Amino acid sequence: MQHRILTIATYALLLVAAFNPLPAAAAPMPLALSISAPHGPFRSGGPMPVTLRLSNVSKKPLVVNARLAVNDVAEPAAFREVTFTVARAGQPPLPFRLDIKIGAATARDARRLPPGAAVTKTVDLAKYFELSGAGSYTVQAEYANAMPGVPSGPVRSNSLHLTVQ
Repeated sequence: MQHRILTIATYALLLVAAFNPLPAAAAPMPLALSISAPHGPFRSGGPMPVTLRLSNVSKKPLVVNARLAVNDVAEPAAFREVTFTVARAGQPPLPFRLDIKIGAATARDARRLPPGAAVTKTVDLAKYFELSGAGSYTVQAEYANAMPGVPSGPVRSNSLHLTVQ
């Protein structure tokens, strides 16, 4: 009797496994995002240039949205490709201070990237965030794309630690 129960239980488990396969492993993200800045410290109220680099880390050519438009994370995905999280040490993230009106990306914004190639854009974080207080700031960017036929992400960058005096 015990052998029969064990056999039935084994068949039941096999049936469950057959009809509920394990989810396929997610394909690796073909893009990488990195950010860099000149060695600080930065002057309070002055510019804070940060360079974005979106790289094709796959083994095949990709089409990417090279516009790399910066906007508030609260805006619809079609109106932004890059968002930043900027926070002073021990503080919540700073609010995005502009109300940017930008249309959706167009075919002109698409660029073919061979394997290992990248698109770059330098932005002034002081334009988007109030960085007048002296102290240490942590900065991270995220790329996500709503353009059809282009890898959507999201892809998070490295973190930068910047000092404002």
